[in-house]
Amino acid sequence: METFSFIFLTIVGLLLIILNAILWLKFKRFDKLFSGPESHKSDKILLQDNSANLKQLDKDVQELYEINSRISKISKRGICKIGFVNFNAFSEKSGNQSFAIALLDFRDSGVIFSNLQTAQGARLFIRPIRQGESANGSELLAEEKKALERAKQVIF
Repeated sequence: METFSFIFLTIVGLLLIILNAILWLKFKRFDKLFSGPESHKSDKILLQDNSANLKQLDKDVQELYEINSRISKISKRGICKIGFVNFNAFSEKSGNQSFAIALLDFRDSGVIFSNLQTAQGARLFIRPIRQGESANGSELLAEEKKALERAKQVIF
């Protein structure tokens, strides 16, 4: 019985040694795969390289922040919301050739262009808009109001 226990423990021990060797070889291969050519450099050199990379990244981020600030300032001055309505101005047989187009900035200020097409000719009206309302107090046409509302709904 003692001989059997000794043989069993010897076989288990050998299996553990073989398993340990296999795991050690796999770890070595894994270490080679991920350490790469920089593995022979000292830690001090690696820290210096990383420090230089971080400084460059910081400069790049600062430059992108400045560019974003400039673009944001430009976009606040420009037209970014547009609303358009086609309509038939005088119920003639000419079809929906009249239109109203609202051009607004991010504060809902801008202009509305209205073109009224008739059989005799066309009329163009320009109405200033300030903060989503008629700037000069004039009453807007129903189609102009619809174009204004469509433009105000634009999300940028």
